[in-house]
Amino acid sequence: MKVSESFPSKYLKSEDLKGKKHVVTISHVHLEDIGDDSNKMIVYFQNRQKGMVLNKTNASQISYMYGDETDLWAGKQVELYTMMVSFQGRMVPGLRVGAPPGQTIEDGAMPDGRPTLPNTSSQAGPNLDDEIPF
Repeated sequence: MKVSESFPSKYLKSEDLKGKKHVVTISHVHLEDIGDDSNKMIVYFQNRQKGMVLNKTNASQISYMYGDETDLWAGKQVELYTMMVSFQGRMVPGLRVGAPPGQTIEDGAMPDGRPTLPNTSSQAGPNLDDEIPF
């Protein structure tokens, strides 16, 4: 028996990606009390059960790609992947978001003129929008 299976999380965790990259489409963003007396932004994805708690890094990345207004993120795609991050003084697998593989904007700029970010995942590949259990 696995402890992680006995206490499933309401929110997406790095383990849910099973080491793969996934292109997902944003449904909406909602502010929620996550149980530690703090409200956090949660991004939800189309056809997925679990939302992802947005930390400052991931919120800033999506904001850079699609603008500061979270209501305008609906229908936009991001690539989810896992990378090692520093958390409370130790290295742990963490969720990250980046531009989907093959995303191109004319003249290398976002619609409002900002330069595009390169796909920050380690390796671009085919569209991996397969069914995942979150």
